[in-house]
Amino acid sequence: MEWLARHPGDIHILAETERVRPSSIVDRDSLLREGSETAMSYVRVRYRQRVFAALVDAIRGPRQPFETFAELSLLAEKAIGETLEIAAHDALPPEEATRFAGKWSGGGETLPIAVLALGRLGTSEMDFASDVDLVFVMDAVLDSAEREPWRKIMERFSNLAASLTRDGILSPVDTRLRPRGTEGEIVQSSAYVSEYFRTEAAAWEAATYLKARPVAGNLRLGREVITAIHNICRQRFEDAAFCATELARTRERLDSEGTTWEQGRPPRAEFKKVAGGFYDIEYMLAFHFLTRGVAHGVTPGGHVLRQIAALESAGEVASGLTTSAAGTMRAGALLFRAVDHAIRIVTGHAVKGEPEASLAERITPMLQRWGGNLRGGVGEQLAEMRKQMLKLYEQTVVARKSSG
Repeated sequence: MEWLARHPGDIHILAETERVRPSSIVDRDSLLREGSETAMSYVRVRYRQRVFAALVDAIRGPRQPFETFAELSLLAEKAIGETLEIAAHDALPPEEATRFAGKWSGGGETLPIAVLALGRLGTSEMDFASDVDLVFVMDAVLDSAEREPWRKIMERFSNLAASLTRDGILSPVDTRLRPRGTEGEIVQSSAYVSEYFRTEAAAWEAATYLKARPVAGNLRLGREVITAIHNICRQRFEDAAFCATELARTRERLDSEGTTWEQGRPPRAEFKKVAGGFYDIEYMLAFHFLTRGVAHGVTPGGHVLRQIAALESAGEVASGLTTSAAGTMRAGALLFRAVDHAIRIVTGHAVKGEPEASLAERITPMLQRWGGNLRGGVGEQLAEMRKQMLKLYEQTVVARKSSG
């Protein structure tokens, strides 16, 4: 109802029985001749309506959360490619824009730039109200002057994607996960990125880039950059004691940063950052990949369940992950993702803290429909799972920290 109050014209989507798979911009040249704003209006409206259709399907059921994540990730990828093409049309000379037309989403091996997705888009786990974490990497053969037009494209792209218009917003774009964060250039050469990870990157950055995948531009270049980063990080953090110490230090800081203190109320921990929460799963996966998995050919990638399955299938010798630990992590990932997803469906935004009783009651039917076994209620299930996850995290990471 909130959605339809903002966009009443989308009500026809409620009557659709079949979903049309998203395609490329229809008559791209005609749209661009009318101007970038006209083309972006088309992209925004179609993206908004397809996201709303995914929301309708998620509410009606029986779609599972990870199916919805996959669809939302596909929609975001398609919209990113189209918006990049519009940005290139604005920022490049006409002959250059024409030369690269239609290549931003299709592999684009003639393009000198790759767009890497991190975070939830990187693992194809986009959800309603998710931000998009992107990093832009150039071919190392281009010097700083040659990178300038492409920097303008990426800045234009970020503005187009994040602009709030009457047609809605595409998605906030967060580029702060690039090397050196906001102090680093928005477009960086592949050589610089590799050197940064070889000499400066922290363990949490290594963990973050385990989720990376190319989503637009030169996909081959993107895959090469990611492979190089993984190999460098494996060499830097393969010592279990060193890796555990570095990851645990960051995890402790996130736990404290994720706690809200309000006068007259008990401390409220942020849902994904709380001890025993989803971040513990991510840090345990990173530990297994960095210290053993990557060295034994276990490739990071895919959503969290696929990452767990890849490590488990490789065996304990190759990954360090036992079948028992994999089962605990899988159960925790399913519960945490399902609760977060249900809350986003009900409230329209990401969960901030533990769901209060009234909200827990509203999301319970969805969790049950998705196969959740809620003995004792949502709160009790979360508390029990966090207790198990914290114990496993302490055994996996904390216990292996170096004493120095």
